[in-house]
Amino acid sequence: MSIHPGSMRQAPEPKVSKRMLKIGGPSVDRVKAMLRKLSGVGTDVQNMGGFLDGMEARLERIEAEARVLMQQAELGMRSAYDRSDDTR
Repeated sequence: MSIHPGSMRQAPEPKVSKRMLKIGGPSVDRVKAMLRKLSGVGTDVQNMGGFLDGMEARLERIEAEARVLMQQAELGMRSAYDRSDDTR
């Protein structure tokens, strides 16, 4: 059993079909090593997807806070403009 890079889950030992092992092709161990590496890449891609989902959620919260701040700034500018009219 091998461990996926970036994960504590154990990957099942890859199965090698006869089709993968053509005469003169790579050895069984080399094919298994390549399959392990590919399964680890899949896990890394899944982990990256989760990371990107988290970043997207953070950006949405930041955008919402920015909209609120812009509205508050606009209201402050309007009230300052209205007060300047009162002093004339």
